[in-house]
Amino acid sequence: MSTVTAPAMPVAPVGRMLWMETRAKFVARLRNPAFTVLSLGLPVMFFLLFDAIFGSLQAAPGVSTAKLILVSYATYGVGNVMVYNFGIGLANDRGRKLDLLQRATPLPPVVATVAYVIGALIFALL
Repeated sequence: MSTVTAPAMPVAPVGRMLWMETRAKFVARLRNPAFTVLSLGLPVMFFLLFDAIFGSLQAAPGVSTAKLILVSYATYGVGNVMVYNFGIGLANDRGRKLDLLQRATPLPPVVATVAYVIGALIFALL
């Protein structure tokens, strides 16, 4: 009696898997209007409000308050997207057991996590 081993299956290209998963995560977040409006619109509205009130003041010699407010709310916007998109989104997916479902697919877990981070960063750049 002899044992015959099956030939190894070819592995899908990781770059293509990462691109497709990142695109899916990004489009899923973009299709959620509440998330999109709050993540993109709220920092802009805060900037416009506080720039109208404090924009003409000087924070330090040669530094206008408008520039300081712009940088502050840009940082707030990126942090907001990373917390709500990556952090809470990943926790929601784990709560709905999507991570267990994803383990049944041939997608490596590292690709799924990196796609989540890249999708959040792309959304934050908007």
